Amino acid sequence: MESKKRKVSHYADREIFEYDDTKVPKFLKWVYVIVPIWGIFWFYQYWNGSHGILDRGHWQGLEKAAKTTVPFERPNKVSEKVDYIPTEEEK
Repeated sequence: MESKKRKVSHYADREIFEYDDTKVPKFLKWVYVIVPIWGIFWFYQYWNGSHGILDRGHWQGLEKAAKTTVPFERPNKVSEKVDYIPTEEEK
């Protein structure tokens, strides 16, 4: 039997080597095709805002029920209920 010598390329101070006749795996070619299409689809889908559970307004009802909303309309609004009672030294 005659052994076939394969040409090898070395990189990184000969720590990494690659055979010159190595082909790109098929799954990687599919990834290169599918990922940009997937990205363009979702870019188009959410170009003008999101919808459903990903929408920022979707959680607004839960925030109001839990009373965790921030007064964005009037940021300097003082809360009606005060949990802080100043001490005698602070008065």
